Amino acid sequence: MVEIQQDFFRFLARRLGNEEEAADVLHDFYVKVLARVGDVRDTEKLRAWMRRVLETTLVDYYRAQGKKRQRDAEYHYLESVLLTGEAKSDLDLFYRGLDLEAITALQMRNVEALRSMTNLMFDTTEAVTRRQAEFLETRVGQMSAAFEPGENASDPKALFERQAEAYRDLFGALASHVGELAEITSKCCAGLVHEASRAAAGQDDESAAVKRSENDGTAASKTSAAKK
Repeated sequence: MVEIQQDFFRFLARRLGNEEEAADVLHDFYVKVLARVGDVRDTEKLRAWMRRVLETTLVDYYRAQGKKRQRDAEYHYLESVLLTGEAKSDLDLFYRGLDLEAITALQMRNVEALRSMTNLMFDTTEAVTRRQAEFLETRVGQMSAAFEPGENASDPKALFERQAEAYRDLFGALASHVGELAEITSKCCAGLVHEASRAAAGQDDESAAVKRSENDGTAASKTSAAKK
C-alpha cells in the first residue's frame, strides 16, 4: 500500500504541478476509497479500481477549481465595474451572468436605506441627549438641596437621613432613566429595521411595476404590428 500511495502521489504531483494540491487530492481520494472499498469483490483488481477512483477524484478537483476561478474572475470584474463604471459592454455583462441595471438599482436601494437609517439615528441621538440633560439638571438640583444644612443644621442625624434618602432617590431615578434610554434605543433599532425593510419593499414594488409596464407596452406593440 505504501508503494501504491507513493505512485499515486507522484502521478498527482506531475498532473497538478504542485505537491500541496496533490496531497489535498490524495486525501479526498482516500476518503472516497474508505467509503466505497466494500464494493470491491475481487482483491486482485483493487489497484485498478483505486486508479479509477483516483482519476475520478482528480476530475472532481479540476471542476471545483474551474468553478472557483470563474467565481473569482466574475467577482473581480464586477468590482472593477462598480469602482470605475467601465464595462466592456452590456452584452458582455449579460453573458457573464451580471445585470448592470439590476446592480445599479441594488446600490441605489442600499443608499436610500442608509440615508433613512442615518436620519433616524440623528433623531434618536437628539432625543436621548435632551432626556439626559433634563434628568441631570433635575437631579443636580435635588442633590444640592439635600446637602444644604437648612433647618437640620443642629441635627446631624436628620441631615444624614435626608442625604441618604436623596441618594436612594438618585439611584432609583438612574435605574429608571437607564431603562427609558434602553427602550428608546430598542425602538430606534426596530424603527431602523422597519424603515430599511419598507424602503427595500418599495423599491421592489416600483421595479415590478416598471417591469409590468414594459411588458404591457411590448405586448401592445406586438398586437398592433400583427393587426397591420
